[in-house]
Amino acid sequence: MYDFIQRQEAERMIADALAPLQQELTYLRAQTNEWVDTATALKLTGIKSDTTLRAERKRPNTVLKYSGIGRAIRYSRDSCVAFAESKRLNKIQPSLLKTR
Repeated sequence: MYDFIQRQEAERMIADALAPLQQELTYLRAQTNEWVDTATALKLTGIKSDTTLRAERKRPNTVLKYSGIGRAIRYSRDSCVAFAESKRLNKIQPSLLKTR
């Protein structure tokens, strides 16, 4: 009535299904610019103003990585995403889940 597959067969099927996705992800990462301008950094981090972004990059233990050439400041795309993730609330406080 039920057809069961072996663990190795299941792992192979999963690997086969994931292979095209891994190739596409590699391609997309290669196409994105590693260093972004201030406007893009503001969007990626969720910071609302240039002044706040500037203050954040000067903090001693900041996640943001930046590079300056002349007057142009560029931010690492990965560090902007990491900054946004570090500010995200991941868990709901258990006290908020209690029913009265």
